[in-house]
Amino acid sequence: MEYPHEQAVADGVNVNYDVYRIRTKITQAGSKIDAGSVNFIKTIF
Repeated sequence: MEYPHEQAVADGVNVNYDVYRIRTKITQAGSKIDAGSVNFIKTIF
């Protein structure tokens, strides 16, 4: 089932949106993870 953006706005679930680009040192220049390092990423929905 498709729920288009226009319908979401009409239903008050969404509002019109502005797109922002967040610039940080890492997003501009990149980063690296050294071999052997352990990193955990936790996503909460």
